[in-house]
Amino acid sequence: MGPQGPAGPAGPTGPPLPGWDQLVLAADVPISAAATYVTALSANLNSGTYLVGATITMRRGATTLWTGRARIWNGTTTYASGEATTASSNPSSVAISLQCLVALTGTTTVQLQGFASVVSSTVIDADVGAGANTTRLWWLQLA
Repeated sequence: MGPQGPAGPAGPTGPPLPGWDQLVLAADVPISAAATYVTALSANLNSGTYLVGATITMRRGATTLWTGRARIWNGTTTYASGEATTASSNPSSVAISLQCLVALTGTTTVQLQGFASVVSSTVIDADVGAGANTTRLWWLQLA
């Protein structure tokens, strides 16, 4: 083994990047009306630029072909959205993951919402064997 090389340059100094945080759904949220979004989680974010992400899992306990949709939005602007369709089986679930960059000029409530094309669906907080972590909203402040 040869001699050790010189030490590399020191990294930048200054304040660390602002932190990240997350919310995890604590209880199931029923979707009682077809084709209507329900809010699963919401967070008040201060002004700044954020990387925002979410995973939402929805389940239906009946044999029906159905579509689930999800969005991250602020009540006016949709920042990210997605859709998944499941086969006709009982039960059936869809999981949708979303990510987006969001620039906020003031304190803004950012929401994770779910939608089902049929009644009697549920945004779930825990999947069998996976723990209570199937629906979450997270953010990392970049600036």
